[in-house]
Amino acid sequence: MPVEGQLKEFFADYFTRYIPKDIVSGDFYWTYYLNNKVLYADATGHRCLDLLSILGISLMNEICNNFSGNASDSLNTMRYKTKMALKQTSFDSGPRDGFDIQLCIFHTRQGIVSMPAQTITFC
Repeated sequence: MPVEGQLKEFFADYFTRYIPKDIVSGDFYWTYYLNNKVLYADATGHRCLDLLSILGISLMNEICNNFSGNASDSLNTMRYKTKMALKQTSFDSGPRDGFDIQLCIFHTRQGIVSMPAQTITFC
């Protein structure tokens, strides 16, 4: 979950709701602040363990260090890098571990939220 101090810095009014299905899951939440934008991702794991969540968070940090401003492009890069890390070259081979992820961008100066039209699935 995002750090409470970061949320207070980014938003005047907010709430969090965290109700995990299991103690160990592949779900993760990720925030990143860049050039007056707050990037927020919410991922739901499929057969994921904590290590896959760590991979997802690490890749999101790497991708957003070179953020182009386009959430769809960032998620497509994330999908490609995840498949390469898991050695998933086709849908018919290898394990089907992965996650669904949605990336939202909050433009702090304009007060608007943008996001891709659909959730990206990695498996």
